[in-house]
Amino acid sequence: MKKIAVLALVLVLCLAAVGIGYAKWTDSLTITGKVTTGYLGVQFVDASGTWVYKDVDMGTMVIQKGWGQADPQGIPEGEDWVLYASGQVTLSKDGKTADVVWDNLFPTCQPVCADVVWRYTGTIPGVVDNTTFTWDGDSQVANLLVSSTMVRCTKTEAGWVIGTDAVVKGTQLEPGDYVYAEACFQVPEESQYMDLSATGTFTINVSQWADCPTTTVGE
Repeated sequence: MKKIAVLALVLVLCLAAVGIGYAKWTDSLTITGKVTTGYLGVQFVDASGTWVYKDVDMGTMVIQKGWGQADPQGIPEGEDWVLYASGQVTLSKDGKTADVVWDNLFPTCQPVCADVVWRYTGTIPGVVDNTTFTWDGDSQVANLLVSSTMVRCTKTEAGWVIGTDAVVKGTQLEPGDYVYAEACFQVPEESQYMDLSATGTFTINVSQWADCPTTTVGE
């Protein structure tokens, strides 16, 4: 019996020496992961303006308003119209700047308005942090601003649908939200408003929403 045990042990050692061993069954689990971070962003996507013409033949005023960075309606063929005043918007290529010019305003029966639509392009919830306005030039020009508004809007096949929900500091924004902003000037028939000039800058600041405090559910 001893000889058999010694023989078996010698056989195992020989097998090990030539690289042959006992096999065992195995299995395993693998976890792979990926991490991405979101972003926030805003961008101007559309604009509209007002164009004030004089119909030379009829001696009347024609006011046209429409979406676009130039009068989308233009002067009808055969009409003798002269453009005298306008509120016109030019958007930068990257959609970050809107250059708005109210040019050569004079007393009119309707205000001259310029509008923009901006979109929240972020992938995380955002919030209107604050808005700032600076004014430089003739202070009396501020008296000519008869209305300004910033509200939510939606895009449809027929065009923009302007809502009534005001967008102010603290307004929460979801990815894809659109906001409509408008400013209108109207000059009264008073000589003190002749030959004025001023420039202004309106800035809209957006930040991430609810960075603190947070609520964890499910733990």
